[in-house]
Amino acid sequence: MYTRTGLLFFLVSVLQCAAAASAVSEVDHLIAYVDQSGCAFIRNGSPADSHAAAAHLRQKQRFANGRVKTAEQFIEHIASGSSMSGEPYLVECPGETAQESGPWLSKELQHFRAESK
Repeated sequence: MYTRTGLLFFLVSVLQCAAAASAVSEVDHLIAYVDQSGCAFIRNGSPADSHAAAAHLRQKQRFANGRVKTAEQFIEHIASGSSMSGEPYLVECPGETAQESGPWLSKELQHFRAESK
């Protein structure tokens, strides 16, 4: 039988697991969004296609080794710019001017969350 403290601990643990699963789902969605976007990604002045950009983000995420806990942290620390040069990543979609990847991904995250409700 659970004590009140034990039950509270259990509920907090369940909520933390649910939040972590949600963050993984959101990050996975953002990487898939990049992969399927058809946009060029410019890193340190060099353009790459969306598939190469998604692969690069997956690799950076693996190197983060669990230190990135939320989709917002993923965008800020992994998907917004070069950790080597500090230069922002740019996204250039067909028919649009280049824009920084951070706000572009943040907008998609908001859209994804709204659609998931």
